[in-house]
Amino acid sequence: MGANFEHAQSGQTPRQRIVWITVAIAVAVLVGHAISRLVFGVLGQTPTDRAWGYVIALLISSGIAGGCSGIRSLVKQRRLRGLATVLSGTASGALIGFFYAGTSTKVLMDWLHAWFSLGENPTQNYPQAAIAGAVVGGLGVGIACLQCQSATLKIAVSMAGALAAYGFTFLIGAMAIAVLNTRHLDWGMALSLVSLIYLWLTVKSLAIALQQIKHAPGTLFRQANLTAARFAGARLTHTDFSGAIGALIIGRIL
Repeated sequence: MGANFEHAQSGQTPRQRIVWITVAIAVAVLVGHAISRLVFGVLGQTPTDRAWGYVIALLISSGIAGGCSGIRSLVKQRRLRGLATVLSGTASGALIGFFYAGTSTKVLMDWLHAWFSLGENPTQNYPQAAIAGAVVGGLGVGIACLQCQSATLKIAVSMAGALAAYGFTFLIGAMAIAVLNTRHLDWGMALSLVSLIYLWLTVKSLAIALQQIKHAPGTLFRQANLTAARFAGARLTHTDFSGAIGALIIGRIL
């Protein structure tokens, strides 16, 4: 209360910007690796194959993650944008958890098998571990999106959503080509249209991530008690006053 911020300058620092860019790149690498491995792993599967259930799960999760991430720029209501972020984050977390839990479990079990000289280890996956990872990853990221409003998390979710949308685009596009080759033009054109829509959503998600990095609040007065605080002549850029109490701003808010 009564703090003096006259002629102060707020906003992002170079260090914050570097952190956010690093987070975006790291998420792009991790999610891109997982999505590419999952997508290429299910290419060529048909409804008669045992792995078809995983194809459906991949389509649903990547479709939700990418679709909800991309449409946020079209939604005006803050609550709906928040809901889209939570859904996108939950689906992205499930994808990441599924892939890395299954992969790490396989690596660990293969290493233990070789270390204790148990003989030849038959090639196998560990679907139980992958499913458990999907549940933990989805719930973890979803709860984090509900409880945390940090710029870092929002940037990470947007970047993950962009990669998920691209994975969905690639998979649906491959399915569209396969269907068109069987001369089912109606289904082939419908899948091609969906693929183009998700390609657009990929671009929108990337644009949202870049906008979030550019305009993320570097100075936070969120929920602060600013009663009698003085901001005369202050230059307030990228500053978050959401929920602040008693703030009378006399300065430049950019």
